Amino acid sequence: MANKTILEDYFENPIKDDWFYDVLEIDNPYSTTNPRRELYRYILDGNISSKLNIAEFGVFRGKSLITLALCMKIARLNGVVFGFDSFYGFPQKALAAEDDPEYFDRLHKEGLIDTDHKKSVDIYKSVIMKTRNTENLTAINMSTSKDFAGTSIEVIQRKLDTMGLNNVKLVAGPFEETIENFDFEQNPIGAINLDADLYSSYKLVLTNLHKMTRKTEGAFVFLDEYYSLKFPGPRKAVVEFLKNDKSFILQRLSSPQTAFERWAITKS
Repeated sequence: MANKTILEDYFENPIKDDWFYDVLEIDNPYSTTNPRRELYRYILDGNISSKLNIAEFGVFRGKSLITLALCMKIARLNGVVFGFDSFYGFPQKALAAEDDPEYFDRLHKEGLIDTDHKKSVDIYKSVIMKTRNTENLTAINMSTSKDFAGTSIEVIQRKLDTMGLNNVKLVAGPFEETIENFDFEQNPIGAINLDADLYSSYKLVLTNLHKMTRKTEGAFVFLDEYYSLKFPGPRKAVVEFLKNDKSFILQRLSSPQTAFERWAITKS
């Protein structure tokens, strides 16, 4: 008994209480209110072939990455969760005009977000400016994680070791390099958590979706920032992508009335 890992005990008697996941600072895969619950449910319900893998773009400290790996183990899947991240925070050169908080105004004028969305953005911005005593809002200070420089491979690895998870591989470096050099032919992707925040990062991942999912029917791409009060760029990138590529379909995921909208694109 003393030699058992937490994960072995976990499978014998799964813990579904939030406190356990809060201690590890990861998502609860059994939560009915977690923002990514539909992504986890997709995996837990056996929608991914055992020959396929999962990719996450934007790992930070592993909050969702480790839960994705746990879901694969629960579902008895043999694949790997590949975590793509620079692991040094926002690349300054990647910030575009579409990432400026003021770009929400343009999205509204172009009809890409509705009035209720724009109103929520304005309230959020007002609160941030007052609580942080600033009038200069940027893509960096709009987020509670700022520029995500607090990322840590060591912290992620400790969490993986604690859970006894061996089905995660971290892919460190700028997306433009790691995506280009990654062998998706040998490691096809069945589901993606796209949590990259920035216009250029979203655009790069979306442009390479066909390469990532060439062997996959019905690939599922969870869009963490399609509806966002912080980052306008992802909305623009997704709209542009879907305008030119009809092989993926946008779908709104189910959510409680008071919860954030959650969206995904699926391969038709």
